[in-house]
Amino acid sequence: MEVSNVQGHMAIGMFPSFPGLVRGEITKLMRHPLTWVAGLLSLCGLVGVNLLILLTDIGNDARSPLKDPVGFWTNQFEGLMFVRVCGGLFLIMITAYLIGMEYHFGTIRVVLGRGVGKLQLLFAKLTALLIMALGMLVISVLVYALGSVVNALILAGNLNSLSALKGENWKFASYFLSSALISHVVTIIMAAAMAVLGRSLAFGMTAALCWFAVDNMATIMLYLVASFTHNDIFLKIQTYLLGPDLNALVSAWAGQEHVRLAMFTPIVNGSYSSTQFLLVIAGYTVALLAIAVFFMARRDVKE
Repeated sequence: MEVSNVQGHMAIGMFPSFPGLVRGEITKLMRHPLTWVAGLLSLCGLVGVNLLILLTDIGNDARSPLKDPVGFWTNQFEGLMFVRVCGGLFLIMITAYLIGMEYHFGTIRVVLGRGVGKLQLLFAKLTALLIMALGMLVISVLVYALGSVVNALILAGNLNSLSALKGENWKFASYFLSSALISHVVTIIMAAAMAVLGRSLAFGMTAALCWFAVDNMATIMLYLVASFTHNDIFLKIQTYLLGPDLNALVSAWAGQEHVRLAMFTPIVNGSYSSTQFLLVIAGYTVALLAIAVFFMARRDVKE
């Protein structure tokens, strides 16, 4: 009787917990060189953006923080769009790796054999990736903010220009951060869906990297088709593309008169509200998550 009780307690203790799975997935990422290389490249991209802004502002009195502090910081805030871009590339790579490598190396059979459920494993990976995304977002903002401060010090010799900023200016900056956060969540789910669908590290990474490239280039193609056919239906189709809608969020929140339009945004006649864009983004998110869950749960693991 005592032996039976001991075995029962051991079985309960050996059963994998969700927090333990999440910690394990984070450990996998932190110990893999891809995470560090991709993260470093992402941060280097943000440093490069600040350097380009500095080079364009040097010798341009109209953009000097001494003469036009609000204009200078608005220009710096607009550079925050690259936090979303660089962070997105980082997340695509680590998401495709974390999920695709289970199929690539066949370790998913070992994990499932230890009593972990398929969906439990999937959501543990997604949770770990969301934690990594949040951490990367904080680090990226700090790196970009430090670069912006350095730019101000080089051009003005002090940070007095910050005192000219008002609540609406900081609200403008928050639009870019909110857009980045939404984009990061969608990017993780999209890359996860591609990796689960293809059951391959190579397919997952390739498909995820190509998604936004094709998505964004489609705006140009649809615009050209609309110009040749004189049919606005092709312009309206642009508003249902994931990448362009993510690009257009900030201008929809702040108003196109307050922000330079990002590349590859829907080129449409008339204004579209942020609510419309968010509904489309939410639709993609739910659909992609459903794809990941369905194929993860329904497919058998190949021997």
